[in-house]
Formats: sequence, structure tokens, C-alpha cells
Amino acid sequence: SSRQNNARDLLTGVLVADEDNFFQLLEGSREAIAKCFARVMDDSRHHDVQVISCGDVSRRLFQDWNMRLVDVHMIKHEILSAHSVEGRFQPRIMSEFAVEEFCRALSLSCSEVCAG
Repeated sequence: SSRQNNARDLLTGVLVADEDNFFQLLEGSREAIAKCFARVMDDSRHHDVQVISCGDVSRRLFQDWNMRLVDVHMIKHEILSAHSVEGRFQPRIMSEFAVEEFCRALSLSCSEVCAG
């Protein structure tokens, strides 16, 4: 349903997940992102949701992805290690700059960034 909602609302982005963490980047109009974020906050499956960064961009990084799910374990080691904290994927304690660089690396394309 998220992909359908995102396509309807012209949202793009990526959802990166491992056993303990989910990291989501949303791209679109402020109104569409606010509505999507409200749905996330109303979903009882989500706990301790934090906004790491919010702002306007000149172009979308994930313009072809309504919402692509990327398993952390499928990301190439060199990309993940460059953006890990204490050897682990810990988005909640990554700096805003590190989050932006991580998203840029992922946006190159899953075939270039992800293993397998």
C-alpha cells in the first residue's frame, strides 16, 4: 500500500532496513511528505521515529523509485563501511552530512551500490 500511496502522491525514496533499524528517505512536496509521515506516525508498528534531516533539494535522488526497499546486508561493503558508526548501520546517530552522503551513494543505482 505504501508504494501505491507514494505513486498517487508523487513521492519517491528509499527504505533501508536491517534487523534493528529502518531508515527512510522521502522526496516530494511538503504536503505529500507530511501526509505520509502522519501515516507512519499513526502506524503502531513504528516506534521511536526520528527526523534526521528535512529540507528542500534541487533534484530528487530516487526519482525512479516510488519506495525501494534495500536490505542493509545487500549493500556493498565499501559503501556501508564508509557510512557505518562503530562498524554498524546506525542511522539515528549518523550526522546529517553522513546521511546525505549515504543517500547519494545509494542513489547511484542499486546495481552499483548493492551486492548480489
